Amino acid sequence: MFYTIQNGSCLVGLVGITMATGFRFKKLTFRAWTPYDVTSSWLCFYLTFVYQFVGAMVISVGISIFDTLFAGLLLQICCQLDILVSRLHNIQGTEIESLKHCVWHHTTIFRFVELVNDLFSKIMGVQFMISTVAICFNIFQVTESNVKSQSLDVSNRIYDSNWTDLDNDAKKMLVVIMARSLTPVEIISAYILPVNLESFKGVSTQICIKRKKQK
Repeated sequence: MFYTIQNGSCLVGLVGITMATGFRFKKLTFRAWTPYDVTSSWLCFYLTFVYQFVGAMVISVGISIFDTLFAGLLLQICCQLDILVSRLHNIQGTEIESLKHCVWHHTTIFRFVELVNDLFSKIMGVQFMISTVAICFNIFQVTESNVKSQSLDVSNRIYDSNWTDLDNDAKKMLVVIMARSLTPVEIISAYILPVNLESFKGVSTQICIKRKKQK
């Protein structure tokens, strides 16, 4: 909500400045080609001005929805990993059905991550190259890095549980979860570059090196 209000406020401010400075000269908020002369009449100018304002508002809201949706999905993955770790930590030797549910839960988390990757990977690839310095992308990096660290921490949390009290079948289930947790949960931008702090630092370093060479 705050992100949407922020984008909307910036847009309204931009339109307000345009109306205060260039409106009387029939200057649009955004430079654009039109198949007609915008300055031919005030009616044409009004309609074009409103069209640009509505279009910019729709795009601003759409970007806000996408950014918050993606960050929300990453937070959902973090929450599910926390729930899984809590269940594994409190598992008892007689709760074999609960352990089976934990195995299913862990598998479901990985399937959900694959679905998020399929839906957002290409879009995030475009945003990675366009808005690497944007605040929203920094949020993605921090959140995704948290997802990765939590997924890798599952096996360590299993060691802290009461696994010694479990029977052999239950221990085999824990081994399955630990083996799967060796592969971190990651969102891959354009199926090439992981969206995390390490990738951001690497790209930022390369950009700084190129700028120094150009100087």
